[in-house]
Amino acid sequence: MRRLLIPILLLIISTWGPRFVLSQTGQDRSIHDGVYTEAQARRGGAVMTDACGTCHMDEQFGGTFIQSWSGATVADLFEAVSTQMPEDRPGTLEAREYVDILAYIFWLNGAPSGPDELRPTIPILEKIRIEWRP
Repeated sequence: MRRLLIPILLLIISTWGPRFVLSQTGQDRSIHDGVYTEAQARRGGAVMTDACGTCHMDEQFGGTFIQSWSGATVADLFEAVSTQMPEDRPGTLEAREYVDILAYIFWLNGAPSGPDELRPTIPILEKIRIEWRP
């Protein structure tokens, strides 16, 4: 009986352990779990064109950009973007516009949309991790 118990426990820990750790740290979602809506990504694209288009092109936010943020939380990216952009007038957009831009960036990187909009609430954004998937 004891010989069976150890492999069963190891299987349970290897299967459920990572989920338990993620739920305890609050990072139990990924940008690939449908954390924004299609409408929000479209709004974000329009804001990007208006507020960011003079300095940035969409191509800058694919692949290497999202890969460099992989492992960080959406709150980390929100904080960076909302305090540093637009470069000539940082922090001048509304919080909703910044999360709309993030939704657009996630869409550009192939993260699927979902039924609920991404909200500009730090405790919520801290629970969503950025994952790069080639």
